[in-house]
Amino acid sequence: MFRNQVTPLRSNVGNPIKISSVIVSNKSVKAQQAIINSFVLQNLSEAEQADYSPFFPDTFFISSQSNPFSPMNGATNYKLPPTSDFNFPVSSNAVWLAGLLNNMSPDPRDLSVEIEITLKEKKLIGGISYAGFSFLPYYLTEQGENSANYGLPREIKISWNDNKSGFIDDESSVTQEEPVSHSGIHYISIDPVKTDKIKIKFSDWPTIIKSSSVSGNDKLNLKLAYAFVLPFIVVYEHRESCHYAPHIPFGVLACLKNKDQLTDYFGFKKVSIDGMNVNEVSKLAINADYLYFINKSNVFCNLTCASITGQKRIFKPGTTNEYIEKFVSVPFDKKETIDLYLEQGEENSRCVAGLTLNFSALSPKFAPPDYGGTLKNPVMNIKVYEVDLPEGVSPLSLNFAFDSNKKYITLLFEDNFSANSALTCKFSRTSLSRYFLLRFLNIDKKRGQLCLDKIEMIQSAHVAITSRSSKIQRIEAINYRIIGEKLADDYAGLGEEGFSITVETLNAGNRKDVLFSADNLLTLLDSGNARLYANYRREEITTDVSEEIVTTHAGSKDIHSSSVNSSGWRRSETGKDVIWDDKFIIGGNSNTDISGLSNFNKGEFESYGNSENRNRTELISNEGAGNHKQFLKDFLNSIHVDANGPNGSDFKVDIEAIVADTDTAKLLIASDNFDWKTKAWKGFDTSADSLFRVGSIHSLTVPPFLGLLLNSAPDFNKIKQAVSNVSDKLNHPSFIIDLDQMSYLTEILGSFAVSILNGLNIGLNLSWTSCVGISGSFSSSGLLPHLDITSSTGSTGNIAKQANRTGYTYSQLLNFMFDNSRVITEFEESDMKRKVVRELNLPGTQKERKRGMEVMWQGKCLDIVTGKIPVGITLPATADKYYKTSDQAIRVRLGGNLALKNIEVDIWFDVSEENSKEDY
Repeated sequence: MFRNQVTPLRSNVGNPIKISSVIVSNKSVKAQQAIINSFVLQNLSEAEQADYSPFFPDTFFISSQSNPFSPMNGATNYKLPPTSDFNFPVSSNAVWLAGLLNNMSPDPRDLSVEIEITLKEKKLIGGISYAGFSFLPYYLTEQGENSANYGLPREIKISWNDNKSGFIDDESSVTQEEPVSHSGIHYISIDPVKTDKIKIKFSDWPTIIKSSSVSGNDKLNLKLAYAFVLPFIVVYEHRESCHYAPHIPFGVLACLKNKDQLTDYFGFKKVSIDGMNVNEVSKLAINADYLYFINKSNVFCNLTCASITGQKRIFKPGTTNEYIEKFVSVPFDKKETIDLYLEQGEENSRCVAGLTLNFSALSPKFAPPDYGGTLKNPVMNIKVYEVDLPEGVSPLSLNFAFDSNKKYITLLFEDNFSANSALTCKFSRTSLSRYFLLRFLNIDKKRGQLCLDKIEMIQSAHVAITSRSSKIQRIEAINYRIIGEKLADDYAGLGEEGFSITVETLNAGNRKDVLFSADNLLTLLDSGNARLYANYRREEITTDVSEEIVTTHAGSKDIHSSSVNSSGWRRSETGKDVIWDDKFIIGGNSNTDISGLSNFNKGEFESYGNSENRNRTELISNEGAGNHKQFLKDFLNSIHVDANGPNGSDFKVDIEAIVADTDTAKLLIASDNFDWKTKAWKGFDTSADSLFRVGSIHSLTVPPFLGLLLNSAPDFNKIKQAVSNVSDKLNHPSFIIDLDQMSYLTEILGSFAVSILNGLNIGLNLSWTSCVGISGSFSSSGLLPHLDITSSTGSTGNIAKQANRTGYTYSQLLNFMFDNSRVITEFEESDMKRKVVRELNLPGTQKERKRGMEVMWQGKCLDIVTGKIPVGITLPATADKYYKTSDQAIRVRLGGNLALKNIEVDIWFDVSEENSKEDY
């Protein structure tokens, strides 16, 4: 027999340690041609950004006539396990490591690589945590090995002592060998050692599938390579604590169909996928993860069982939709089974109380096109087994020799299930097993597929050690350790939450005997096997007598600060008839002589003041003022060509003398960087037609008798054209002339005799005001159009002056005042002796028992109770043919609300184990 210590609550995983660098320090001879990549991750999320496509099959054939299929977009991506599985934050830095060797000639056990990790400072190292690439396709060997092993080497060695101590047998390394690894997070604990450098050696590399081809006889040929990939390696500090939470991290070893169906790679025979026949592939044991092909785009992905732990890729089969991964198995018919092998993922095995299963029919989160399966969970019989094979035997070997290995499994749960929802599997007893088997038997009439979204493993609220299949166990003793802040304050209890501990034996799930029970500190100590490590306590001193000598040295200072606030009414009156009282003049002293005060006058109150206000308004010209001159020139030139004077001479005008030069008028332009639209008037802005503009006033008068004044026949068309030209130049929307009406009046009046009009005063009158006060007018005989162009500039304003005198004032107010003063007194020297007596035991005094700080635990002042409960009970191996015993267990039942974390409890067993007799 050999001794073992079972610690179902113990944990030594502390904070992650910062990593400075990593190098490849050594390769084995057979691994010299391998490509090794390593670098430091600043945080764990960077592991999802690395390129994992070299470790995924680049091409896949499903028949000898098919096109090659490449990985779907998202199939080669990596996803971190859920944060609930981490004992450290995602912001921790780590090491990324991968290796690839395409040469398959060497033995995998001859392949090894060693890396050296340098830490930023020396820390007390507790071990490493790492994970593999969970989405690699794999097949199974008859030895129960997962070919890809999720990218994890089967042998890992950690060494940490570079400086030889001189002792030839000084152990400075830890080696872990696993025939098969799970898909979750792994831990390797070492003896606590303070160092800033460790070496890790990875040996016995797994095999990955690089591509596939199908020969003419429909035989599947795989191209393989040796490779390993670890998306992160975290080095953590040693920190002893307890794991007491419902969630237990775990990983998946593999997913398989029952033995008779393992020769069918795709899980079904001669089924059509998008018009292509997938033929049976024989003589190869492949996992039961569903391979999903899209023939239209020639892509594929494997819907791996590793996603049930929470690691879910996001697929994009086409160009639009994205799908969140869920586990889908190959189809299985009635009486066929799908087996899921699970393994606990903590550094120590926990007591498992059951599982929760979340089923899914894939829709609507995952309903990809061209899906070749049935997308439906059939009615199933679900069984959960505890797997306890002899040491060194892979649990996956059960699938190849299930009947002969049935003695190494124990049924914990069984139920029939038909709905696509959640199922809680509460075990018939608490299990400390490391491995579990979930068997799904199709009892439906139709073919179906196992569709799972998530599985969660639940820890027991108690601690138990149960009979094992492969070993005889003798429970020597149960050890306990209770740590709390106020554990020893009152011997009538255990902590503030009323904690209790009970040790009992179970037979077939029912309580048989109570071996020990305690719900207070006194009972624990009275058992004779408990020790109390408590911080000392003393009663408060009630009387204190002391003599003191107080000396003040030269240069000492006494600083006083004071503050005064006041409130009240104040009233003041000043004027000619006000009576003055001398006592209010200075300091409130009526005897004060004020005759000598300078500038003191009892004259009456007078105050004088004056003010002057000015305002000015400036007129600006319109925007078109600079063009008025040209408008007048064009108009006068167009009408004087055919207009003759009284003597037949041409009617000419000195235009330059009449129209003055004008400049562009000053404008008000809005600021570019000010929000005028919402805060102020917009002003004049010539750059924006939508804003308000200053316009000019134009008028044109054309009398209807123009044709009677001309010696020759009236040329109405030219007059009309001249007026039209002026209208075009002015280009103002409100300037409208009814030319047709003017023509009509001219024709009517032209038939009258000239003598009728001899008494009329007719002629041309032009007047304008251009800018800067320039104005002019012109008139002559003859009836011509009248043009007014008006624009104004200059300024106007007014000045107002005011004076005042006041001869009497009176005011009354409510006053609030605050004064603050600071006084510094410097002493030369002083000496004082005194005797002080303090009586503390007076009525109303509250007595307390003070706590010292003698016992420390991880930097805190805590009380500790430790003890050992002798047991001396043997649990026979259930697989031993010489014993016909029922299921037995020893359980430590923990009372009180431990989830509040007021106390920390650790329970462990001293066990002597012996292999089952028939296994010798």
